[in-house]
Amino acid sequence: MRVLVTGAAGLLGRHIVSVLLEKGHFPVALVRETTNLETLEGLPITFAYGTLEDKESLALALNDCEAVIHAASIHSHPSNDYAVFDQINIIGTENLVELSLKYGIKKFIYVGTAGTIAPGSKDNPGVELDDFDSFHLGSSYVNSKFIAEQYILEQVEYQELDALIISPTFMIGPYDSKPSSGRMIHFWARSNIVAVPPGGKNFVDVKDVAEVCVKALHSPLKGEKLLVTGENLTYQEFFEILNDLTSIKKRLVPIPKIIFYAAAGITQFFKGKKAEFNLTNAKLLGRDNYYEGQRALEVFDYQRSPVKEAAKQALDWFIENNKLKVK
Repeated sequence: MRVLVTGAAGLLGRHIVSVLLEKGHFPVALVRETTNLETLEGLPITFAYGTLEDKESLALALNDCEAVIHAASIHSHPSNDYAVFDQINIIGTENLVELSLKYGIKKFIYVGTAGTIAPGSKDNPGVELDDFDSFHLGSSYVNSKFIAEQYILEQVEYQELDALIISPTFMIGPYDSKPSSGRMIHFWARSNIVAVPPGGKNFVDVKDVAEVCVKALHSPLKGEKLLVTGENLTYQEFFEILNDLTSIKKRLVPIPKIIFYAAAGITQFFKGKKAEFNLTNAKLLGRDNYYEGQRALEVFDYQRSPVKEAAKQALDWFIENNKLKVK
């Protein structure tokens, strides 16, 4: 099957391309002219140069493709301007869906985010049926992804788009060249004393998410949203895993929630909209972001990979490629 992969040079996209190749598919990587392609070098794939905003380049990229895995999105921006997130995450998705319907794409896999589902506690983690509860926090990324997901579901209902939404939690693994989620590993690595945020996340091996995305191409299901999850860990527990993987033991200092929020508020006051560590992000980061993806396990019949192994592979890749030095 010839499959267009958006965001192919990103953490998840790179792994999706690898799984597609392993399964005998033919990946077409949609990339910008300015994209760093280091993680894709040497792979027997086709490159299509274009953007989600440019319908002409998208139409050319879709030529002869039978399916789409839409993994591209913008997670952050220096100005935190919602218009940028709207242009790529929403309008870009609309453009790709419109052309996919026009050219008869057989299966459309949209990579969403667990952030559009209300999280839970470790004892009662969030599941797909839980409503989105974070719109009021004002996260441009999460809000734009939620709107894009609703658009996908509308097209399934009214235009018979054969689409599934795959909603991963916090992905960890190698080939994170930006880095994206690997920034948490960089944060841990840069000092001998590590400030540990309150709360925690569900951490998942990016390879598991890639495997599910590819398996979803052959699923008869459509119009559903499925969580892909790993292990529910506090940030303290995740940093302890990183400590165990190295001979250098960091001193982990838990930060109380009130101090964590105050620091974000002060940063936002002085930096304004350009503050990446702002109250919105602090509230999203500092709560219990725990999930359970049992339905995906049953539907796609895969085994969860240990987060410690995913963290080791990510850490090793960063070090081997001179992208990280552990102090």
